[in-house]
Amino acid sequence: MVSVNQYIIHVDEGQYQHDLFVYNQFKDALYPTIDIVAEGDALINAIGQQQAIGKIIISFSKFSIDFGDLYFQIDDYKSSLNFSSCNLFRNGDKQAVNSHSLAVVNRGSFILENIDINGGNQYGNQPLILSISPKLIQFASLMVSNIALTSENTAPLLLNVTELTLESIITISDTHVKQNTAGTQADAGVIFIRTKEQVTCSKKDDTQIEPILVIENSEIIQNTLASISESSAILIDGLNPQQILIRSSTINNRSPPNDNKAYELKIALPKDCEPKDLINQLKDDEFGITLFPVAVKVPP
Repeated sequence: MVSVNQYIIHVDEGQYQHDLFVYNQFKDALYPTIDIVAEGDALINAIGQQQAIGKIIISFSKFSIDFGDLYFQIDDYKSSLNFSSCNLFRNGDKQAVNSHSLAVVNRGSFILENIDINGGNQYGNQPLILSISPKLIQFASLMVSNIALTSENTAPLLLNVTELTLESIITISDTHVKQNTAGTQADAGVIFIRTKEQVTCSKKDDTQIEPILVIENSEIIQNTLASISESSAILIDGLNPQQILIRSSTINNRSPPNDNKAYELKIALPKDCEPKDLINQLKDDEFGITLFPVAVKVPP
């Protein structure tokens, strides 16, 4: 024990079962901080019934984690789940890692850092991370490759946020999403961010507005997207220009065999926003060979 309500647990090499029912005892907890660290070649098998993690701040470091048919669920705004330097897979790598989402973040924080996820081109039908209104989604030093969505799927393959709030933060840094298959539907892609409710852009000085979505020093490349104009690698719906920052990143998925007339990035701005304000928010980025890599829409 490090201090009151803060714990570090060191685990020797071996194989362990992690029954998700254990989180039932944290449903009324006072947000203990628990860091679980593997000291050798340690495997965790997730078992039991589906269970939200409760009121807890928990991290797993240096484990191989077999999710089986389960996923981690975060329902509390102050709760947090972190996987660092872990190998994440399902049923001994015999099942698509995205047959279910790895995490469903209804509220709270979810962090992936120094993770390499290789889907082996097995077809699943869920985004790796599904979120409604998160406090924080953070990807750092993340590699995602060979993930495949079934052809009829209408969800993005990496991250789907459906009701982002103005208090939310999404940061994606040093992340490489490469050689994945995003399905054949217009609504399939890689990253989709939609706000809970759209607001009108303010006419006041907005220089103090902080970004809610930050993508930096990352690449989303060589992913197979639907070869139709409605599809895109990234969709952002409802954020003001100043709430978006994409810098020093490469988004290039429109090389053959993809359709060179389709978009890489689609942004739907709130009413009265100025598309030109996005110019300073897209810094030092590289896009595919399509003539119009970025599409911007503003309601009349």
